[in-house]
Amino acid sequence: WRGGFFITVTGAGWGVKRALAIQFIIEHDASSFPFWTGFQEVGMLKKLFSPPVFDDQERNHTAQQLWKIVVVMTIASTLYLVTWSILSPDKSNRILFALPLFPLYAVEFYLIRKGKLKLAGGSLVWGTWAVLLVAAVASGGVLAPGYSGLFVSVLAAGIFMGKNWALMVATVSVVAGAIFVYLDRIGLMAEASHYTDATTMWIAQALFFFVAVSLLQMATRRISNALKQAEAELRERRKTEERLREAEKRYRELVEQVPVVIYIAEPGSEGEWLYVSPRIEALTGYTSEEWMADQHLWYSRIHPDDRDMVIENELRAVQEEHPFQIEYRFLCKDNSIIWVRDESLNAPYKTAHDQNMVQGILRDVTARKQAEEKLQANESLMTAIIENIPFDFWANDINDRYILQNSISRKLAGNLIGKTVDDLDVPPEIRHYYKEKH
Repeated sequence: WRGGFFITVTGAGWGVKRALAIQFIIEHDASSFPFWTGFQEVGMLKKLFSPPVFDDQERNHTAQQLWKIVVVMTIASTLYLVTWSILSPDKSNRILFALPLFPLYAVEFYLIRKGKLKLAGGSLVWGTWAVLLVAAVASGGVLAPGYSGLFVSVLAAGIFMGKNWALMVATVSVVAGAIFVYLDRIGLMAEASHYTDATTMWIAQALFFFVAVSLLQMATRRISNALKQAEAELRERRKTEERLREAEKRYRELVEQVPVVIYIAEPGSEGEWLYVSPRIEALTGYTSEEWMADQHLWYSRIHPDDRDMVIENELRAVQEEHPFQIEYRFLCKDNSIIWVRDESLNAPYKTAHDQNMVQGILRDVTARKQAEEKLQANESLMTAIIENIPFDFWANDINDRYILQNSISRKLAGNLIGKTVDDLDVPPEIRHYYKEKH
């Protein structure tokens, strides 16, 4: 017995070392190991023992985890059967209950290579659970090694299928255990002592311990990777937020330096003002804080004679979805009157009150309006003077084209505006004389 135990432990250690060596060689450059160069089929072995590679990083990571756990379970199951045969030859027929695991592992390798990872995870959990349950039924119920191994299925369900599936597997396992207890009490369950002893329990528990350690290590690695990914995403988010703050700062500085007032508001006399640039103080005397504090300030300071016209045109522009452009008089903080040009466009989004929004600019056009009024006054004065001259009066430009004409001239010669002497119905000699003298 001691000799067999020594051989089993030694063989198990050699198998684990070999598996680790193969995995290490797969993950590194095989050419750097002299003892490995003797194998002529390195590529075939590498492909055989390596998990599949997918384009998606998450799928690739899940496939690697599934692949490793199936490899560990295959090695552990093999060692379990060998050890049981050596240490408990009188119960070697119990090995038959573990044999269905190997076709299950083969199916798992196939599903993983085909990329059906969810199906592989689910079949691994429920397949292992079913094999262990059958072994428990045949070996004494809740006292059998197979029943204690159901917690491995719960761990695998939590890792590969999620917490809800883990809870379901745990619940089904508990219900199955309750059924075993009931069957045992009424005498329908085989006695565990006939099929189980300390040695078989130790072998089974050892197998479950190593598989559980592998699953927990995998879960820990997954949590660690998730934390690293979360930290990386957090750092990236902070960088993005910092870039956004910097961009917003530059944009605000640019907006505040533009020599016009920029605003965002709801249209109409009752519309809410959402933003007005600091240039509003230079334009009207009101600070942006005062402007935002009194939501009706804009409407109340429009010249009373212009209010209805402004609001009517603004609402029409919003409804018809075309640009709003208008000039009106505005009462500044010191009650002086200025002319402003108001231009706005419909914003592509709405306010929190589900109202339309407009984005626009205000600029001072008082100097131009005053110049226009002065020019208009001068034109009116000149027209009055010309029309009251008591004789034929007209004016030509440098090309002898008529550009001005009073009423007496129009009565004598008709409307000459825009014409030259060549356009007049006069004899050629008079036309020539006129050009020469004129």
